[in-house]
Amino acid sequence: MTASPGPHDLAEHLLGRRAPLAPLDADGNSRLFRIGDAPLLLKVHRPDGRRAEREAAALRLLERHHLPAPRLVAGDGADNALVMTLEDGAPVTDAGAADADALAAFVEALDALSATPEAAAMPDAADACPTLDTVADHLHQRLRRLRAGGLDDPAAARFLDREVAPAVERHVRAARAAFATLGLAPEAVHAITPSPSDAGLHNALRRPDGGLIFLDFEFFGRDDPAKLVGDLSWHPRALPDGLRERVRERLIARFGGDAFARRLAILQPLFGLAWCMIRLNAFLPDRRVDDAARGDRLARARHDLEWINAHAL
Repeated sequence: MTASPGPHDLAEHLLGRRAPLAPLDADGNSRLFRIGDAPLLLKVHRPDGRRAEREAAALRLLERHHLPAPRLVAGDGADNALVMTLEDGAPVTDAGAADADALAAFVEALDALSATPEAAAMPDAADACPTLDTVADHLHQRLRRLRAGGLDDPAAARFLDREVAPAVERHVRAARAAFATLGLAPEAVHAITPSPSDAGLHNALRRPDGGLIFLDFEFFGRDDPAKLVGDLSWHPRALPDGLRERVRERLIARFGGDAFARRLAILQPLFGLAWCMIRLNAFLPDRRVDDAARGDRLARARHDLEWINAHAL
């Protein structure tokens, strides 16, 4: 079995020259290295799915339309590695209304590209849910993966089997009934937009001039804007709580107003159930998560499910 090339070999292959590498902090989805003294970044993706390919296509699209994102320097994703510009900036730790507006404007600018041939040719986003049927399938797939993986905490396993799984069935049935009342087909695609699929201020840097640049497009692709807006509401780091509604209202207006809001309200509990199960990934045996973090994620999953059960249509 041939060993995978190391980061130095990948950088040399992509750039055509040997260069020193300095490792940078990463989020677990990829490994990051500064290349020499130049403002260049080597990003080595995990070899699962099409992460590098998606990010390369996204960066080409964003550069072509002058949107605030790193510039792709080398690579097409075939080697699970890319070279891109290393951006000067700091994490957005003091987010305000202007930052929320910048995020909403970025999503709106992406949606404005929907009709372009290059956006139409993009693959589906990772975990894309363009229809109610695919949302339901996605939830059942998450359930199966968690059960097959075997949660290593009895309380988490009981919560999954006794509370989350019945809630999935109950809320999927309710969503199907609500769609039928509105005359919406569960297999129909109602809207599609280019989606980062992990949008939020957690994937942004504040530039020295105060503006934002957006990062991490390994899940980018075509998806229902309801999924994009729903994930912005549920992702724990996407936005501070005080700014979520500001972004949500602006994007509802962008994507169809009252009709979009009604469909989003039906789907929102299902997106929340997906996030409950994402939190439970911490209890899979192959995950390295400390006990305090695991306890926090289980508590948050319980809180989210209580909210879903109390507020679902």
